Amino acid sequence: MCKRTIVRRFVNFTHGWNKELHQAIEGRVQAEYKRMFSDGTPKGIDSDATMETMRSFYYQRMMTTANLLLSGSTFIVSVVALLFSLIALIKK
Repeated sequence: MCKRTIVRRFVNFTHGWNKELHQAIEGRVQAEYKRMFSDGTPKGIDSDATMETMRSFYYQRMMTTANLLLSGSTFIVSVVALLFSLIALIKK
């Protein structure tokens, strides 16, 4: 298999997840913007820039959370593997 095929299959596989993640973040941004400015956007505030800042915040927050979850999962798997190897060594 060439690199291009592998990459394209990976992108196709993750497309649905990425789309859902984007829609969830966009929903959060829209809801929070409406909550913050329920009386309408005050004069002097650029709504596009404000929403872009909010999007950046949510994307960064979600990516940080995903990385922490991945790191925690990796740590747990490593500890379990270490325990199994220790048990195997002890039983010899």
